[in-house]
Amino acid sequence: MTRASGMRSPASTLLAGDLAVHDPALATNATLDPQDPDYAWVDRGPVIASGPEDDFNAIDPGVVLDDAGTPWMSFGSFWSGIRMVRLHWPDGLRDPDDDGAPRHLADRRRSPNAIEAPYIVARDGAFWLFASQDFCCRGVGSTYSIIVGRAEQVTGPYVDRDGVPMMDGGGTPLRATDGVRIGPGGQAVSGEWLALHHYRGDDDGRFRLEILPLDWSTGWPETAWKDEQ
Repeated sequence: MTRASGMRSPASTLLAGDLAVHDPALATNATLDPQDPDYAWVDRGPVIASGPEDDFNAIDPGVVLDDAGTPWMSFGSFWSGIRMVRLHWPDGLRDPDDDGAPRHLADRRRSPNAIEAPYIVARDGAFWLFASQDFCCRGVGSTYSIIVGRAEQVTGPYVDRDGVPMMDGGGTPLRATDGVRIGPGGQAVSGEWLALHHYRGDDDGRFRLEILPLDWSTGWPETAWKDEQ
């Protein structure tokens, strides 16, 4: 969910990525208070769609603002990896002047190109691309893990801590399977916090949601499980 302040009306516009298969769609609301008389989600339609003729997979959207306040939406799962399009305020849809092929941010360069769920944040004069790689949703058989890369511009190029481009399979590991915590991924970042899910090896593979503090003191994000802190 993204907040766009004061562009459509005196109230803020709230944007939610309401996902259908291959079709990130947009709904807006002036408030999140269901008791407010202005509370109403309005379907604004698809932002971008993909089909069999496309090489990109239009799911897992996330929105970030660049230094000028321009909104960008990253997305992608497998297929050709992580892609990006420019959005347009105040409607929150794709910028009509950005009608070419979606920009390419990350690619593992090997089949089945198992990278997805991009989440970009701006911090310390740079942009940070968090992504999940390998396979989720298989209980104790899940192989998900979280990686991160850094870029000077929101559109990239993103590189890992060793300088390997994320377009060439790079990505600094952030969280991976560790003991009974299996397949962490599906991440989101807010300030000093990382949200993720994983599967418990000591609970028949049931999933858990965790929120962990992020430590940026080394210049790159690091985190630890709560019992390691």
